[in-house]
Amino acid sequence: MKITFAEAPKGEIQAFLIEQGGTLGDAATALDEAVGGLLSAALESGNFKGKAGQMVGLVLPKGAPAKRAVLIGYGKSDRDARALETVGAEIYKAHASSGLKSIDVIGVSGEDAPRIALGAKLASYRFDQYRTKLKDDQKPSLKTLSLIVESASAARAAFK
Repeated sequence: MKITFAEAPKGEIQAFLIEQGGTLGDAATALDEAVGGLLSAALESGNFKGKAGQMVGLVLPKGAPAKRAVLIGYGKSDRDARALETVGAEIYKAHASSGLKSIDVIGVSGEDAPRIALGAKLASYRFDQYRTKLKDDQKPSLKTLSLIVESASAARAAFK
């Protein structure tokens, strides 16, 4: 899987990180307005509290900038490296066989982005040499995970 750092989203899935007890960020609010309040309705309904590992997925209407949106629990603000790597791994595992090829993770701080990327990269490893009878829908379709940060070059350097 290819990991990239960018300053603007362009993937098929837009994933928004929400801190525990937090609200939608600026990018999520902009998408929410474009799709008629679907994200805020998903955030307010159900048991989504922003705890680490919680996810709420939405299929977006035609004309939206992405095909799907996902609200991902980011946990409390005192996250350590392992918690960040777990978030990255959970993002990959939840969308690896979604049928879509790219996901943008939005709402990531520049310091957290390399750890989230590392978790996703480690979770994406597969040794498929002897898996000769897998059908196409059983193989991972997700090819690119982009972390949307303010300074892509700084995040890319920290990831290396």
